[in-house]
Amino acid sequence: MTYNYSSYVHYSADRTHIYATAVVDGSATCNNTHIQSLNCSAIYHQGKVNLTIGNTGGWVYGGQVNPNSYISVTNSQTLANPAFNTDYTLNSAEEVFCSGAVALVFLQGGPTVFRIATTYFGPPVVETGDKCYWGSLACSAGTQPTCKAGSGYTFAPACPQYVRTDYLVVNNGITAPVCISIGDIFAATGPGPCN
Repeated sequence: MTYNYSSYVHYSADRTHIYATAVVDGSATCNNTHIQSLNCSAIYHQGKVNLTIGNTGGWVYGGQVNPNSYISVTNSQTLANPAFNTDYTLNSAEEVFCSGAVALVFLQGGPTVFRIATTYFGPPVVETGDKCYWGSLACSAGTQPTCKAGSGYTFAPACPQYVRTDYLVVNNGITAPVCISIGDIFAATGPGPCN
């Protein structure tokens, strides 16, 4: 039996939702070269994906099919109205069960913590084409941003001196937190509380 499975978890957000999707897919090549008693027509494989955000979600199961058949199982969950600067735990597990050779051939996932974080940026402001770029962090005293890199944003009618932007911060506990821009940017009157 030769296994060719993969999995991934994708995260995104907007101002009112956090979205997560976990997928396991792939196939196996069933042959009896190494195990003479392996009857490839009598066994199956089945994908299943567990995805929870807080208390939302659970398991999604794919069908039981011949190992030579491609499987793809997707589990999508949405957290509505997330509070800013509040940690939410996402748990995921992507598995493939094979009835013939081994019980579990693929497992991935684990807890990931994410939240919506805010960063303020300020002068100097540079306008290039239709985009505005802010040259410094503008966090109020005693606050530190998780996300420090800004992007160029289109702003009409003109580039304000200060802006607030929000990020989805993903922390798997292994690598440094990842900041994903939500894409919203708002004019601000001055520095503000970063988190």
